[in-house]
Amino acid sequence: MAATDANESVFRRTSLLVGLAVLTAVIAGADYLYFDNLEAHEPAAQEQVASAAATPAGVPAAPVASAMVCAYDSSKKPVKDHESWVTFSDPSLGNPDAPVTVIEFFDPNCPHCKTIHPVMKAAADSLGDKARFVFRPFALGRGSFLQVEALHIAAQQGKFFEMLDAQFERQNPRGLGMDAMEEISAEIGLDFDVLKKRIESQMYRSTMLRHRQVAYEAGVNVVPTLMINGRITESSARSIACLSQMIDEAS
Repeated sequence: MAATDANESVFRRTSLLVGLAVLTAVIAGADYLYFDNLEAHEPAAQEQVASAAATPAGVPAAPVASAMVCAYDSSKKPVKDHESWVTFSDPSLGNPDAPVTVIEFFDPNCPHCKTIHPVMKAAADSLGDKARFVFRPFALGRGSFLQVEALHIAAQQGKFFEMLDAQFERQNPRGLGMDAMEEISAEIGLDFDVLKKRIESQMYRSTMLRHRQVAYEAGVNVVPTLMINGRITESSARSIACLSQMIDEAS
């Protein structure tokens, strides 16, 4: 009888240990998947962009998500002080004195951001007399921190769009490392030693995180996101036709 009780006790302890081990593995796996998805920008956080109606020749149309609706997201409150979000150092195209400011929030490792980028540049070319188009890097996951910092550094040297195009070309869901930054720097004529030193010193980290937090508090929690004079648009409004209509209305 004593032997039986002892065996049952050992069995219970073993079962408990196995159960704890399984639970630990599940929790660890959940953490890994969470952070992995955070850095890989899980599909739920990458809104499908709408077809770019009236897209100029040579500019790829974004995937169709729904019928074109040129409207603002009614679930997001307008940002009253949106002008204070933009500084002279922000990469922009178009008329800096225009009454309308369009801000695009994007992550360099977001596939849909890559798709919509040429549409936004084309919109800036055709509507630049009516609006200022500001391009704001938004690191959705930690895997994009280094790249967003590199974009800030490149902007200071007048190489923002060259750096962004090169990052999009090499897009990786887990982000690019310093080796890729060195390759890009050589390609676009950027001083890599300066870039590396500033990234390692996290010179622009606080700026990046501040921009990220302010945008998030305003309702920017997916990328790409477009904001026109402080109002976040519906995902279906990301087209040249909608931008033209909404910029006219805003001005």
